[in-house]
Amino acid sequence: MTLNTPSSSRKLRLTRRLRTGYWIGAGLVLLTPLVAMQFDTGVDWGPADFVLFAFMLAGAGGLLELAVRLSDDLAYLAGASMAIGTGFLLIWANLAVGLMGSEDNPLNLLYIGVLATGFLGAIFARFTARGLMRTLFAMTAVVVLIAAAALYIEWGRPGSEPVEIIAVNAVLATLFTGAGGMFRMASVESTCPECP
Repeated sequence: MTLNTPSSSRKLRLTRRLRTGYWIGAGLVLLTPLVAMQFDTGVDWGPADFVLFAFMLAGAGGLLELAVRLSDDLAYLAGASMAIGTGFLLIWANLAVGLMGSEDNPLNLLYIGVLATGFLGAIFARFTARGLMRTLFAMTAVVVLIAAAALYIEWGRPGSEPVEIIAVNAVLATLFTGAGGMFRMASVESTCPECP
């Protein structure tokens, strides 16, 4: 890859903007609860909440930095951003309110399997676009299995109605599938740069 071509310099500027935008956005998101606590919003975070949230934002940012270093392909970066964002959303929602019942429901721990699938799959795939595509589709399958099991055995009740379980897991599955689709596009582009 030569960095002096016009398209390469555009990609370089775009990835720099992506990085800068993420870190500025992460800082603003971290300040949001602090501002909300100044008003009567019901937000009541302690120091441990801010530390955990900062750690989550830094972890997501570190993964995004890794993706930017691994590839300058826009489809790859879009897939990585979508996958990282969905994983962040899964962790945050699970810690805050729980995806099945309340956040105290031990069945929410099943979603660790989704994250473990992503972590191990990415390592075994060596972060290649094709391997990450398969990993994201596997993560989708794990989400669907968790939802199906929850509905079949009636896990999560009381607190989660079947419609809620379906809706939450459908959103997660759709986002992970979308990220897998972006990695599929990146893998096609890497094997056939002249293809439409």
